[in-house]
Amino acid sequence: PAWATASDDGGDAPGPSRRPRAPDDPSVRERDAKRARHDAAKAPQSNNRRSKTQRKGGRARPRAPASKHNAQKLYRYGNYDRYYGYRVGATLEDPRLRAFAPEWFTNKAACDVGCNEGLLSLTIATSYEPREMVCIDIDDALVRQAQKKLQELRVHSARQAAAAERGGAVGTLANRGRALGGVEFRCANAVEYNFGVERFDIILMMSVTKWIHLNWGDEGLKRVFINAYAALAPGGALIIEPQPWRSYKQAFRKNKHDVPAEWKTHYGSIELKPDMFEWYLKSVVGFRTIQRLALEPTRRRADDDDANANEDTNADATPPSAVAFNRDILRCIK
Repeated sequence: PAWATASDDGGDAPGPSRRPRAPDDPSVRERDAKRARHDAAKAPQSNNRRSKTQRKGGRARPRAPASKHNAQKLYRYGNYDRYYGYRVGATLEDPRLRAFAPEWFTNKAACDVGCNEGLLSLTIATSYEPREMVCIDIDDALVRQAQKKLQELRVHSARQAAAAERGGAVGTLANRGRALGGVEFRCANAVEYNFGVERFDIILMMSVTKWIHLNWGDEGLKRVFINAYAALAPGGALIIEPQPWRSYKQAFRKNKHDVPAEWKTHYGSIELKPDMFEWYLKSVVGFRTIQRLALEPTRRRADDDDANANEDTNADATPPSAVAFNRDILRCIK
């Protein structure tokens, strides 16, 4: 290269002060790096950068359109898709089961209103063996998840039963085929659902009253209570786990960017507040007896917190490691 030609040949080679430097000279590399950074900073930013998949010759998945709030899902019916992840923790043991007596369910017809993905319903079915278990939820995606879990349990039960017949070990599901056969998951709105007349021995409404209240107001919740009463056989029971009134306002804070208009309308007109449910169910609907089933408080670690989890704890006053759920459960006997 030209820079390698010495000036001792008598030519016009540049003098010492203007002599070009070799490319591997450290000062040259540093100068080029600074220029590159300067040019990159001034260049317009592109949103069409190639992903790792594209660089390898594949096709990149289309990106969702940019939106200020598109990462936050609205759970307007309380249809949390990770509900049991925070409600029962890693053990998948629902503490509310400790408040239930097996004889309330064994060989009885049961209904679970707001069943979510079906963990509580399926635990009751496999533990207490009701004759029939009809489970409804307004979210079809959660119902499909529940149906998938049910099918998997039925397969496991059949395999364990077959192994037991061959003289093998008797699994926990080997004798649960009949109980699982009586479980059914349906996508339905409890406000419009036809529960029937004196069809069930027990109806569960666990953590759903707030969502009925916000979306359909007092009239919607009263309708569900009255229809549930009519659907119970004499001596049957409606088991309710009401969310406290303070949790209603928290639902607005969690969905502050996309609050449904129905919530705003109904929240301001609610007269039948949760602390009045017991009076209303006994004095107006007609239940003979109402029992309070107290639960031991459940706790969760701070690192177990979920963005969807803090449904009705007082987030402003209660740290994540404090009591998460400590609600009374009402057992209303017809």
